[in-house]
Amino acid sequence: MKPLRSGNPRYYAYALYELSAMKKQQEEFLENFELTLEVQRQMPQLNFLAESPLLSNKKKFQFFDRIFYQHMNPLFLNFLKVLIKKQQIHLLEKIYVVYRHFCDEWAETIRVTVNSVVPLTEEQQNKVSQLVSAYLQKPVYLRVVLNPDILGGMTLQAGDIWMDASLKGKMESFRKNLGEVAKKILQDLKLEPKNLD
Repeated sequence: MKPLRSGNPRYYAYALYELSAMKKQQEEFLENFELTLEVQRQMPQLNFLAESPLLSNKKKFQFFDRIFYQHMNPLFLNFLKVLIKKQQIHLLEKIYVVYRHFCDEWAETIRVTVNSVVPLTEEQQNKVSQLVSAYLQKPVYLRVVLNPDILGGMTLQAGDIWMDASLKGKMESFRKNLGEVAKKILQDLKLEPKNLD
């Protein structure tokens, strides 16, 4: 069902999804969302500038063009300008979440994100894609994100499916299991476990 009100993140996400699906540019728009959100995180003053009553829309558009023009689909950049004009750029992250949901729900392919400490070779990416595709019974779009925080191995997310084969995840699991074993031993010895968590 089509959302009705402007100012509602679902309204914007739905309109943007329809446009991107018509042009077959859903993945490119997702990447543009992620780029914009990353710039917002690195430049928190961006929202302030975009919604400031002290600057004309023309100046705001020029500012956004300077930042994004070379790196973004022109249709997506126009969408950002609509949000700026309506002083609703602060809704961008909520719109992204709904848009991504539409992409996952209606796509013929499933978007899979792999977090790894090191870049995956093309062969490794193909292998992961084949395994996940066979498991989900759908073609997949694989995106690899370098993440040193996981220490080693990888994590994988496809929709609401989450797999953690990272060294960090294994260490946390080991610590939890070790704590449970220690509690069991102390209980068997009729001693009270203290501060094992």
